[in-house]
Amino acid sequence: MKYKVLLICDCRNWAYDAIAKNLVKYNTNLNLSFEIFYLKEARDNFEETSGEFDYLFFMGWQNLFEEKKSFLTRRVTYEKIFPFVDTSKVITGIHSHHSWDNRKTMPDLSIDPPIALVEALNSCLSVNAVSLRLTELFRKNGLANVVYTQNGVDVHEFTQNENIGEREKLHVGFSGSLKHDWRKGITEFITPAVEEAEMELVKAVSGKGEFVPLEEMPDFYKNLDVYLCASSSEGFSLSVLEASSSGVPVISTKVGGCEDLIEDGVNGFLVDRSVNKMVEKLRYLDQNRETLSTMGQKNRSVVESNYTWEKSCKIWIDFISGSIQKSQ
Repeated sequence: MKYKVLLICDCRNWAYDAIAKNLVKYNTNLNLSFEIFYLKEARDNFEETSGEFDYLFFMGWQNLFEEKKSFLTRRVTYEKIFPFVDTSKVITGIHSHHSWDNRKTMPDLSIDPPIALVEALNSCLSVNAVSLRLTELFRKNGLANVVYTQNGVDVHEFTQNENIGEREKLHVGFSGSLKHDWRKGITEFITPAVEEAEMELVKAVSGKGEFVPLEEMPDFYKNLDVYLCASSSEGFSLSVLEASSSGVPVISTKVGGCEDLIEDGVNGFLVDRSVNKMVEKLRYLDQNRETLSTMGQKNRSVVESNYTWEKSCKIWIDFISGSIQKSQ
């Protein structure tokens, strides 16, 4: 029997959409067919459209549940945004800490998810999480149906940078949204670290003339020598994966999928969330250009071995297929 699954994203050209498009592109399971739906474009048509599908995959749980607070009892609940949705036919995903942790998660501190959120997610058929840290955190807090599904990257689109380390002044890159500056650490960590290391900061962010269209991102990464992630928390950063696929070594705080991807000192560095520590590693790579190149090549190799969408998609498809079989 062939099952129709609706992949539900908030909008085009962001993380959920990138994952959904790769699931469509690399799906080889003849028993599953996918279609993508964008809530911000056609919310009014969602009830009618969703009724045509056997299962609904809300790529991020925030598009399925919303937090409700009672001013009388101070009790927090997570209620369905769409009352007509049968959660026993719903798969959903956990991609971040900041969607529920009140900005408290840090590289060395994991905040437990609210009990009410775990209860809501347990009502779903299955839940995936994109890092081992998120998976283990929710599992130990009672989420019985959570499965680790790593993110992937299109290695045919994001290809090896062959000219890494050849500039006199290294180019250090960052890609993300300024509205998440509080978590990404652009102002507090990345900018001062790059300035102190006397390197060139190259950003792909919204606004201020630094926006880079999606189709130009492969060239953006090819213009980098190092990628710097200074986040307080991450699920599994697609930008880090894209930089890694492009043969760029990554210096990152000890967050989410970066801990899964990076072997410290081999294909990048895991550092404390400190400007001084970031400067130390930037200067090391500047002074050891051969290591810079070797790390970049190793990073590409790690991605090719473990994180291509051909490989990651199989994990996601097995998760979706297994969830459906469980419901039969």
